[in-house]
Amino acid sequence: MQAQNVSLVVNLWEDGTTGLPVVNHPVWITIKPANAGSYTMLRYSDQYGMVDTIFPNAGIGGFFIASTIGCDGNYYYFQDTITSTGNLYYEDTLILNCPAANCAAGFTHSINGTNPSQVDFTNTSSTPSGSSVFLHTTYQISYGDGSHGSDPNASHVYNNSGTFQVCMTITTYDSLYNNAVICQDTYCDSVTITAGPPVPGCNASFYSYVDTATRTGWVID
Repeated sequence: MQAQNVSLVVNLWEDGTTGLPVVNHPVWITIKPANAGSYTMLRYSDQYGMVDTIFPNAGIGGFFIASTIGCDGNYYYFQDTITSTGNLYYEDTLILNCPAANCAAGFTHSINGTNPSQVDFTNTSSTPSGSSVFLHTTYQISYGDGSHGSDPNASHVYNNSGTFQVCMTITTYDSLYNNAVICQDTYCDSVTITAGPPVPGCNASFYSYVDTATRTGWVID
């Protein structure tokens, strides 16, 4: 006798204004057969925000639950009860509070008014919008003189004059999915330094005094 299966499709969508699919996101599917213990399968949404899986028909009276955690930390799920034998098809959509997977690196810079070799940087990057407890973004900055940093709002002192290509790369990770990279972007701009760092000032000085010490001499004959 041919096995009877249930085909289940779960769609994950972002609930913001973009309405984009939520990709690389975990979905736990728990199946409770009518006359047996339950078991759970872990699946991840594809590039279209879809989880497409098949499992044996749990029998009349059995049920399944498809669940996930939104980027806001809340629990989202739907469930259904098996009402017939045979091959069955179920499809549903979960609307999650998850940001769209897009980001854009950017910064502005200005020459420090006191030290003409110091450049002050201000981060203007945009990361995935929305509330998320699972996303984190890192910054890698190359200052064009062989040095690097990770603070997007740092100041940097150049030891020589010239034009330097500064590049910032931002990377956003999803810690809910083994720190998978969900977006990355790089922005570059040139910085021109016309003067080297200021030379520390030197002030010569001296102190004069009158030697009033008493001198004693001996003559040996």
